[in-house]
Amino acid sequence: MSDERLSAQWATVRCAVLGLAILAVIPIALFGLDVRMLFEAWWGQILAGAAVVLVLSWFGAPTVLQRVQKDSKSWSPVSFAILTFLAGAVAGCVLNLALAYDAVHRGSTTSYLLKPLFWLAAIGVPWAAFVGLILGRMLQKIAWRSAV
Repeated sequence: MSDERLSAQWATVRCAVLGLAILAVIPIALFGLDVRMLFEAWWGQILAGAAVVLVLSWFGAPTVLQRVQKDSKSWSPVSFAILTFLAGAVAGCVLNLALAYDAVHRGSTTSYLLKPLFWLAAIGVPWAAFVGLILGRMLQKIAWRSAV
């Protein structure tokens, strides 16, 4: 494994952790909610989403680094961060739907899948884009160091 690839993977994971930390702070800032209460209520969904985000960050980093090396003005890191966030959100919401299987049979699929996904996307996508910009800058530095 090349040194630049490993550096890109760790940079991507650091940005993913930053994004997850931002998502932990958003409920407090917007609604005054206690993060412990959210984690106690939806710990499985949160862990599923975080696991998907971290795994995709680790394995997707080399591809994003290659695109940044080809074009330093590439929007690949931003789109990668948004798609990774959305994949994590979908994973958490699908688990939410699976855990609420009895309620879904009564016709409330919207409450367990679509509403959480909508709010996660509405609040999280701008922050994911922000983290993607940070990731792009970090990957540009890694690409620049490897080119020298």
